[in-house]
Amino acid sequence: MIDNGSKDNSLEMIRKYAKKEIIPTSEFYNHIPNKEPINIIEYTREEMDATLDNDKESEIKDIDSNKKMVLIKSEKNYGFPEGCNIGMRYALKKGIKHFLLLNNDTVMDKKFLTELMNISTSDDQIGIVGSKILYYYHPDVIQARSFLDKQLLGEVLVSIYEDCSYPHGLSS
Repeated sequence: MIDNGSKDNSLEMIRKYAKKEIIPTSEFYNHIPNKEPINIIEYTREEMDATLDNDKESEIKDIDSNKKMVLIKSEKNYGFPEGCNIGMRYALKKGIKHFLLLNNDTVMDKKFLTELMNISTSDDQIGIVGSKILYYYHPDVIQARSFLDKQLLGEVLVSIYEDCSYPHGLSS
C-alpha cells in the first residue's frame, strides 16, 4: 500500500485496523474480520528506493499474504500516477509478478480480481489486463475500458477513456 503524503489520520486508522482495534463500516461491503491481526512493515519512499534486501521484511516473510502488508510512505502527495510508480518499483524489486493499481475510492465487483487473474494467467504473452470502469451512480454507463488494438499499436493493450465527463443528462 502506498500512502501519498496523507495529512489526515488515515495512516493511524490503517494501523488500528491492522491491530484489530477498529472495525470498518461501509455501505459497499460486509466486513469479515480476520482472526489474527495484520502485520505491517513500513518504509519511507527513500528506504524503499535504497535497498532490495531489507531486514524489515524478514520478520513477515513466512506469514500468509492476507495477514501482512507493506506500507510505503511518501513524504508528499505526488498524485496517483507516481503513487503507482512507487508501488510498481517496489513490486518489481521483490520479483512480484502480479500487482493491482487501484484508487482508494474504487468499488469493485466481487469477481473482478478472479476474472482479471484468469485472463492474465491464461497466456504467457499477456503482460497487462484492465477492466471496464462504470459510473458508480450510473452502472449501465461505461466510463472507461481497456482493449487490444492490433492495428493501431501492434499487440499492445490500450486503455482509453470513452468519455471523462458524464454523458449528457447524467450527474452524480
